[in-house]
Amino acid sequence: MWDCAIVGGGPAGLTAATYLGRFKRQIVLIDAGESRLARVPLSRNVPGFPAGVAGRDLLARMQDQASRYGAVFRAGRIDRIKRAPTGFSLVMGEQRIAAKTVLLATGAKLVEPDVPNLDHALANGLIRYCPICDGYEAQGKNIATLGGRPGAIAEAHFLRTYSERVTYLWLGEGRPTDEERSIALAEGIRVSEAPLRELRIENTVEATMDGESERFDVLYPCLGCDPVNELAVGVSIDVTKQGGIRADAHQRTSVEGIYAAGDVLQGLDQIASACGQAAIAATAIHNDLKSRSQTAG
Repeated sequence: MWDCAIVGGGPAGLTAATYLGRFKRQIVLIDAGESRLARVPLSRNVPGFPAGVAGRDLLARMQDQASRYGAVFRAGRIDRIKRAPTGFSLVMGEQRIAAKTVLLATGAKLVEPDVPNLDHALANGLIRYCPICDGYEAQGKNIATLGGRPGAIAEAHFLRTYSERVTYLWLGEGRPTDEERSIALAEGIRVSEAPLRELRIENTVEATMDGESERFDVLYPCLGCDPVNELAVGVSIDVTKQGGIRADAHQRTSVEGIYAAGDVLQGLDQIASACGQAAIAATAIHNDLKSRSQTAG
């Protein structure tokens, strides 16, 4: 019987593992190996890394840190969570993991553009997903944003902070309204008249709309990011209209004994905020377990 089972091995899950280990709690972290951080070539806004840090390097450092304080790691995917008399049973294939509490740090999944050499484009900074993280590095460049959902043009407005050359491309539900188009043009954002038909990426980004092609230095897709909330929904945890888990100020969900941190919540998808939420969650878990033990005694 673990004190806490952490589901997800990204920044939130690993931070919580370190905190709980230092609280002398017995914890297990189950990771499917799908953290979005692993695909980040270099992040320059992580505190303590003035020259930037590669996503895989940061994950390795955080895993090493958590393991130093007793965190046990298991590779795999949790299929579902079941209530149990003394807490919860996490089902992973034929295995069952018993825990008094659960921290969901399952993250979110990006809707990605249909590009054959996507990994190459990400590694070389031709496609970027987070202007909050790396818009600074796109200063003065010819930037394209690609919208696929209502309101996606907001990212183009954000990127005007860094460049006077920002173009909004769209497909599907990303077509801007007349009002959005008018506001964008007034702020110096070009808006494509026709939907995107094809993307080709080699040393630049080439976008084709109705037979006409344009080249850009970098593309920011704004196609959506969906919280990985299946486990939460399966155990009847409250989620927002957008699918993010609802949590209180101590990261407690609507199901007693289950907590949440990181991108699975509805909020700012940032490494720093995920770590902060995890620290709060871990402290609440420790205090709640202590209170439960004192009450039982």
